[in-house]
Amino acid sequence: ILCCHWMACLWAGVAFHQQRLGAANWLTALKAAKGGRDSLYEDPIQVYSIALYWALVSLTSIGYGDITPQSGIEYWATSLCASLMASIWAYVIGSVCSIVSTLQPHE
Repeated sequence: ILCCHWMACLWAGVAFHQQRLGAANWLTALKAAKGGRDSLYEDPIQVYSIALYWALVSLTSIGYGDITPQSGIEYWATSLCASLMASIWAYVIGSVCSIVSTLQPHE
């Protein structure tokens, strides 16, 4: 999770830096594509939620899908669900590896 936090901070920081320079960036492209309230793209906490969503979905290889969040609360909820599902998947993989490692081959 700490890795996702750092990725999100970096990703949001890049957007804010590019905006200060007047350059196009992922945040302006997202706003143009999705629309919505200006605060979603200007408030640092809201931008962090979008960046965290991107980091979690990218890091866990869940994929972005056809149905994507449209508001701040949806970005937070999606990020929570992605974290939960990644944790469950890690547990399942760990359990399978544990079972396989204790199997005795027939000679």
